[in-house]
Amino acid sequence: MKLTTLILTASLGLATTTPAAILTLHETGVFGPTTTLNGVAFGVDTPFDFHATFDSTTDLYAVGGAGLFPIGSFSILLGSTPYTALPSPDLNAYLLDATATGYYIAGIAKPDLSRGFIGWFTAATPSFDADLPTPSVLSGFSKETSATPYTIALDGGAGDLVVYDIGAAAFTAELTDVPEPGQWAMMGMTLLGAGGFVLRQRRAKAAK
Repeated sequence: MKLTTLILTASLGLATTTPAAILTLHETGVFGPTTTLNGVAFGVDTPFDFHATFDSTTDLYAVGGAGLFPIGSFSILLGSTPYTALPSPDLNAYLLDATATGYYIAGIAKPDLSRGFIGWFTAATPSFDADLPTPSVLSGFSKETSATPYTIALDGGAGDLVVYDIGAAAFTAELTDVPEPGQWAMMGMTLLGAGGFVLRQRRAKAAK
């Protein structure tokens, strides 16, 4: 194995295994045909795939076993088209662990939980505390719950995504670490050093 490959592998391992307060909720599912984008109904079931990044230490919901976290960045694929949304008071990651309902729950919602959508799962590996969540993969999808209409204001003139219904397809959900800026900087410096080393080797060989 080349030295650059070893360094890259070690750097990526450092960035992904060091605990961080910033997490991403990655969830997939399907919106139903009456859900609209910029006022136009999809007309068919449309897959969604979103990434919602949040600070796991900023729980707004003072209930044990449940957590509500303001989303700092949000991106979503609707079918094959990507969109983003700016942070909004109505855009929050909502999590429950098994202590509250016997299920693990993940989704997005308004701060008063009056609007949004969530998936229910029978297991999480490893298990997590919804008040201070950690990386985990949710499995055993059971059902979805939605309170609609739920509006997400998209960037770039795309208009509003207004969720009116959820399709019958199973949700998937996971919580993943987001490397802190210092970790990204360390990884960048390591990769830069590796690149310089390889360049010097090539120059030395060319000079022989």
